[in-house]
Amino acid sequence: MIGRDNEERITPALWEMASILTLGGFLSMFTSTVVNVALGAIAAKLDAPLATAQWIATGYLLALAAMVPVSGWASRRFGATRLWLVCVGLFAAFSSLCAMATSIEALIVFRVLQGAAGGLLVPAGQILFAMAAGPKRLGRMMTVLSIPISLAPVLGTLSGSLLAAGLSR
Repeated sequence: MIGRDNEERITPALWEMASILTLGGFLSMFTSTVVNVALGAIAAKLDAPLATAQWIATGYLLALAAMVPVSGWASRRFGATRLWLVCVGLFAAFSSLCAMATSIEALIVFRVLQGAAGGLLVPAGQILFAMAAGPKRLGRMMTVLSIPISLAPVLGTLSGSLLAAGLSR
């Protein structure tokens, strides 16, 4: 880019890293809403009352929110890169367990654990992103990369509607 020094230039490697980190944040936010519209169908499929099934969404969000304040300490203690990688692995593992759950109780437990991993995943990714982008590029990068994360709850709700339609058959 003409007229910009290297500290302001957004390199392909930075875009690649930002895309990977954004994907983690996207999945965490997407998953926060994907089950909301399918709770009735999930409750029926697992033969549970709707009041119990609502803990699938509530437990996830409570765990997600509870982990955000812990993320700064955990990033300093274990390193942001290590924390992010472990959380991606845990998030994927708990997502798989959610998909295989055969009871409402198991699904709630796995969703809470998934929310805990997601609650650490997003801030750890933001820390890594801020360190890589640096102060001169951070504003421009955050503007562009916040769009997918902002769309994640909308796409999660849409996907949840499709899930509910599939479960209702």
